[in-house]
Amino acid sequence: MSIFEDHTPSHPALVEFRSGLDAIGEVPLSALDVEDLNEFLIEGYRAQQQIKGVLAKIVHEAMNQQLAKRHGEHSLSVHIAGQVHGNSKRVASELAFARWLHRFPDLHIALIAGHVTVAHLNELRTLENKHPKASAHMERAQDFFVDAAAKLQFPQWVNAVGYWFKTLDPDGKLDDPSDPKYGTVIRQLPSGDVIVEMRMDPVTGEAYLTAVEAEEQKIFEAEADLEPEDKLSPKQRTQTAIMRLIAQGFQKADGSFPEPMVQLVMSEKVAEDLLARAMGCVDPDTDGPMDFDPFDLPINYDDVDGRCETIRGTPVHPMHALIPLLIAKMRRLVIDEYNQATEEPDNVPEFRFFNKKQRQVLLALARGKCGIAGCNNPYVWLQMDHIQPHSKSGRTLLPNGQPLCQPHNKAKGDRE
Repeated sequence: MSIFEDHTPSHPALVEFRSGLDAIGEVPLSALDVEDLNEFLIEGYRAQQQIKGVLAKIVHEAMNQQLAKRHGEHSLSVHIAGQVHGNSKRVASELAFARWLHRFPDLHIALIAGHVTVAHLNELRTLENKHPKASAHMERAQDFFVDAAAKLQFPQWVNAVGYWFKTLDPDGKLDDPSDPKYGTVIRQLPSGDVIVEMRMDPVTGEAYLTAVEAEEQKIFEAEADLEPEDKLSPKQRTQTAIMRLIAQGFQKADGSFPEPMVQLVMSEKVAEDLLARAMGCVDPDTDGPMDFDPFDLPINYDDVDGRCETIRGTPVHPMHALIPLLIAKMRRLVIDEYNQATEEPDNVPEFRFFNKKQRQVLLALARGKCGIAGCNNPYVWLQMDHIQPHSKSGRTLLPNGQPLCQPHNKAKGDRE
């Protein structure tokens, strides 16, 4: 049942519009030849763009007449969503587009006439959002945008708009690579997921695109013989390409790495639970059920037997650790209930500096954080510090070690 069946439009134009849509919907498309089907496809898409333009015109008039208030609603988006069973947030986004388009009457007319598409206009909105000073110039350049859209395919049109924008910046200050707007922001969510936001100047961006796209092509060619469901999605392919390039840059000349790129700290209890789930809770020796509760994930921040995290303390769902668990190098670390290491990694002679294995143990114990309370300096700044300085008879043993970030370690010096 259609959500519109209980309402029949009364205005002749709307009756004709709805009738036309009904007539098109009843056409047996499977009986059309290729050329007719192509015409339906292209004209349908053009009509969709024109409807967006007409709708923006209607929206603006509805706002002028305070239509929502007259119907007892506090906003037009809520009024529309209630009538069509829609999402008010999505409707609000479409209304924002209509308000923006009203500022550019020539572009609005062009959209209704089918001379530009919503994609063209969204590109201009994005440009204005990033460079508000371009707004007044855009109003004067509407004819240019429409004419270029008629002559050029969309990618070339974007480049033409880019050239137009450059002319507004004779001294090049808007694209100065030292501008604070350029750079990368990396955020880690409480879930452990990492969000990377980047903005580059055109030259740096070109180098980035070239390297990533070349690596993506290698991955695409390597997947040529795989079934479609086994291939990476475009987003996954891009991410894999970036990680490969990062790994290549991190790699030393002899093919080794200065330190592991990924280090996970997982309790034996969590590892056993993970493997049980992966094997379907069936004991491989007896083919019988394993002693395992599928509804109870044994992870707990405060329980030493419930740890599953990166070396810097970021929680990791055990399922994300399955492949590393199967291929990784294992290192045994015994920690008591008070979160203290109960044994040295190896019986090695005592030296001036903490060795690699001691460092990894201390990082795991400190969960990748500086030993100074409240310090949030990056993990890579951490150094191994003697709690009692070595110059004052402090021993290079686990109980006398702690990670400190470089600034705090330098500030401490030889002070106890």
